[in-house]
Amino acid sequence: MKNLYHPKDQLVCRKYVKAVFGVNECMAAFEGLDQTRTSQQQQEWAESADAAEANRRENIEGMDAYETQCQKCMVLHFPYACL
Repeated sequence: MKNLYHPKDQLVCRKYVKAVFGVNECMAAFEGLDQTRTSQQQQEWAESADAAEANRRENIEGMDAYETQCQKCMVLHFPYACL
């Protein structure tokens, strides 16, 4: 049977399916992260997010409320770990 779909269509469909499954994984991770915050922290973030949305046309730096606020850790590389 001849394939009626263009290869680009198949690529888009595969990417869509991966995205749908990825959303479920991200939601589970977000819910786990969300449970580690206090109600005070949640309230502060909601207020800063609302302010960022309200003022985003006049103050683009206000959108930094969506930037991650965690410290980066050092990553160790072991080039011979797979030998």
